[in-house]
Amino acid sequence: MKKILIILMVMWTAPLSAALAGVDSASMVVEWDGGGISVGDYVAWWERIEPAERPPLSTIEEKTEFLESMISASLMLAEAESLGLDEHPNVVDWVTRRRTALLMDELMSRATAGRLEIDEAEVERQYQRRLTQAVASHLIVPTLDEAEAMIDSINSGVPFEDLAVRHSSCASAARGGSLGPVRWGDFSDRWSEQAFRLEPGGVSPPFKVETGYGIVKIESKTLIEPSNPEAERQAIRNRLEKQLHFEEMKVFTDSLRLAYEFEIDVDAVVELCAGYAAKLMELGETREVVDIDVIPDLTESEKAKPVATYEGGSLSTGELVDIILNQPYAVRPELDNPNQMIPLVWRQARDTLLVVEAEKRELDKLPNVAVPLSKVWQRKLTAVLFRHLTQDAEVPEEELRTHYESDKEVHRQPKAHIASKILLTRREKADSLLELIEMGESFEDLAREHSLDPFSAPNGGDLGVVEEGSDEEFDGFFAQMEVGDIRYFRSLEGHLIMWLRERRESRIPTFEQARNVITKAMLPAYKDKILMDWIVAEREELGLTINRSILEQIDLGS
Repeated sequence: MKKILIILMVMWTAPLSAALAGVDSASMVVEWDGGGISVGDYVAWWERIEPAERPPLSTIEEKTEFLESMISASLMLAEAESLGLDEHPNVVDWVTRRRTALLMDELMSRATAGRLEIDEAEVERQYQRRLTQAVASHLIVPTLDEAEAMIDSINSGVPFEDLAVRHSSCASAARGGSLGPVRWGDFSDRWSEQAFRLEPGGVSPPFKVETGYGIVKIESKTLIEPSNPEAERQAIRNRLEKQLHFEEMKVFTDSLRLAYEFEIDVDAVVELCAGYAAKLMELGETREVVDIDVIPDLTESEKAKPVATYEGGSLSTGELVDIILNQPYAVRPELDNPNQMIPLVWRQARDTLLVVEAEKRELDKLPNVAVPLSKVWQRKLTAVLFRHLTQDAEVPEEELRTHYESDKEVHRQPKAHIASKILLTRREKADSLLELIEMGESFEDLAREHSLDPFSAPNGGDLGVVEEGSDEEFDGFFAQMEVGDIRYFRSLEGHLIMWLRERRESRIPTFEQARNVITKAMLPAYKDKILMDWIVAEREELGLTINRSILEQIDLGS
């Protein structure tokens, strides 16, 4: 299967550059009913593989093996197209996204070519700044009032570390705000400006950061010469080039916005947001809960209404709704907030304008766009075919049992613990929850409501099976607990309430207990066998014939 996938990555009709030692490139190496592979196809596909991954084709055996993989790949693509899988949403959506990305990258590369000149004086200035290494701590709170209260507490003698543990929203709070050694540029320029102007022992005034207001404390400063100064300077150049690219990209996209007379219909966006607000209120949902039920009830005419227009096209309300649904939750705007929705409209239209401009320049016909796109299409198409052929695959019961009985020791499960946890940022919060648990409150309910662990909290804090040796810190906690204990621990993560629900000794599971694990291990190979059997049957049905004399004459200089 792996060899077939390698071939699928390079199946693209390309100019033939290898010498064929007098062999006609149109000669057929293999033929079957309705298709075949020519000498030109054979050589071109081999040349499209990255040089380091090209299989050697010195012997007839090596040439034949490569041809066999090509045959299998060709049959799979033909079958997928005959079944209409090239119109499968997974294929179409993936290829569309990849095409957009390729066209945008190529257009921006051309638009910024020769305009990303790095100022070497700025490189040297930043290099000199980064020679100073500081040991720093910081804390972040939501508002300026809270930050000023932190400064008052520090001035009155409250340790910075205690304030960070109790109040900071940064992950460093568990370490008393400690960031360890840092250099200029490790964080934002604003952060660096505040930190590196301080002397050891100094504390900065509050300053704005992305998630609130920050305060920095510097413990010490040291001058450190990098072991490889030129590598350090090159890293700075790379960062500056990235910044310049971003700035040039903004200038270019703004010019497109003017050239295509792009306009956002603010009233239409506000109307859509009002529809979302009404639906959210109707459902009693929070804005973080977004699914198909939250979409406003839109008529076909309302869906067709443009929220943005540009020369030659528009973005409709219905298209915007679909875009929102396909976005990860973490980056979705507040659906009832026009101030967040309008930037989303612009970003989507910007991408559209870049693609339109790239197509106008016929960049979609360039090999460095067309070739990767062809590879993506082929990989996705054959992946969909593979799932289609193997969707009902099941490993026979007798094979599962034979695998289990052949070496039961392989399935031995190590010692383990069944446990739950609640993760918190403050000791005081942990103590209050422990009191509630002692009074009879449900551990699971408290975990769902208060735990900051995104993985276990939705399951009531359940960690599942924690194998002994998989987490050294947890092993230490469990060694101090009896089954049924609920105890507080200070952890690298923060403040934990741990509940040891069960201990499991090392054991060999029964067949039924091991069935799922065995099936998971055996099913991929079984699916590959189904595919290979299908290829064999397809070859026989098509009456495939290989011209080995022509294959022997192909000389790729390997």
